[in-house]
Amino acid sequence: MNKANNFSKTLGVKQIQIDEKCTVHNVNKIKVIGGRYKMDPYCPICEQEKQQKELDQLSKRVIEQEYKNYLKNYSIINRRSALSYTFANFEVQSHSKEATLLMQTRRVAGEYYQDKDKSFNTLLFGNAGTGKTHLAMAILNAVNDNSNPWQKCLFLSVSGLMQAQKNYFSDPANNLWSSKYTEHVVKDADLVVFDDLGSESAISQASNFVQETIFDIYEWNQRIITTTNLSLNELKRKYEPRIVSRILEGGKGHLIDFTQIQDKRPFK
Repeated sequence: MNKANNFSKTLGVKQIQIDEKCTVHNVNKIKVIGGRYKMDPYCPICEQEKQQKELDQLSKRVIEQEYKNYLKNYSIINRRSALSYTFANFEVQSHSKEATLLMQTRRVAGEYYQDKDKSFNTLLFGNAGTGKTHLAMAILNAVNDNSNPWQKCLFLSVSGLMQAQKNYFSDPANNLWSSKYTEHVVKDADLVVFDDLGSESAISQASNFVQETIFDIYEWNQRIITTTNLSLNELKRKYEPRIVSRILEGGKGHLIDFTQIQDKRPFK
């Protein structure tokens, strides 16, 4: 009570015990005398529990935001507007092929957010401009909004990651994305989108380094959603069998085919 008494003196008030007891803790209540505001007698234990509850709620909100903000704080995204992609703003017509794809990806999202420990990869493959990136990000946003317990989601553009690592090699003092940092970020995530696999060929890196980096991503995390413009046969021709095996790991029922969809992006 010494700190409380010193604080009370600073405010020009006194705290005294009264005969009235707390019905919960059976201790004497405290009455505050003086000061500008009138206070009802209070139980010191009830007050302490109330303050602890408020601290616990604040801590919970801070942790929740840490999880929910992982997506925007640690991702490599070519267009930041992609963070707003959801199932709700994916435009489809009823009974269309796109509507079927929307239903399939919603189901996958439900599997991910309902069971944080369920490990399986998902592959969205097919023609460019058909909504694969949109629906992959929509899965992450659905998991961010609905998972309990919370999950950390991460979006990595494949070409963006390769460029970031190239920048690190050129100037490590001013760039984050070393192999060690990448490993930490990917391992710390509960669900990862690896977007536009195949686009990394535009980055001038040694082929064996690219293959090793891609393989490591799938080793570090076993809950990865891959998008690619390549067909399954093209994937098998372009990448080592061990990489293809990882991409398809647990993929039964989670291979989503966009090959029958036409490019939806407007021509400029």
